[in-house]
Amino acid sequence: MASTARRGMDWPTAWSALVPIYALAAVLQAFFPPFAVPTWAIFVIYGLKVLDGARTVKDPWAGRSSPRAYLIAFVPTLVLHLIAFTVIAQTAEGSLPAFGDLVLYWLSFLVAVGLAAVFVAASAPPHVRSQRWFVRAGVIAELLSGLLATGLLTAVLPAPPSGLAVLVASVGTAILSFAAFSYAGHVGRERSEHVARRVPKA
Repeated sequence: MASTARRGMDWPTAWSALVPIYALAAVLQAFFPPFAVPTWAIFVIYGLKVLDGARTVKDPWAGRSSPRAYLIAFVPTLVLHLIAFTVIAQTAEGSLPAFGDLVLYWLSFLVAVGLAAVFVAASAPPHVRSQRWFVRAGVIAELLSGLLATGLLTAVLPAPPSGLAVLVASVGTAILSFAAFSYAGHVGRERSEHVARRVPKA
């Protein structure tokens, strides 16, 4: 008897599994970037599962380009961020990191988390993307988390908050991003199921 190929995850299931992985990676990234590396690797794997699951749907991106480019760009950007983090961490005690290293660290962080959030939003199934405000809120919340984590948002304040306050705010906004994406998925699924159950009037 010929063995049948194992079927991959369907699109909605793969995306629903991707969201908590993304959230965990974003939270770990805010704490200490190297802690997040294994979770980001799993994020990429599940991102590929999402793209693979969407292949079975006709025109999954509704005439738009595939979000694969965001996932591809995310990987080298994250590597750049980790390199910058390593260089800064190896700066001699009592010395200030080079300005160029700091800029690379800040920008690569913001671009990496931004690409991850945009990929989650752009790769969502149609019933999730229909909840546009929540999907956009998920992206915006993660960008705010990145701005807080790099200190760029707090640098403009007249009295910068403590490091603990910044960390709590950064983690909190990352959790808000997860909540927004999860709620979009929940509401979108309920509404699509409601429409599917409706019986047309005679």
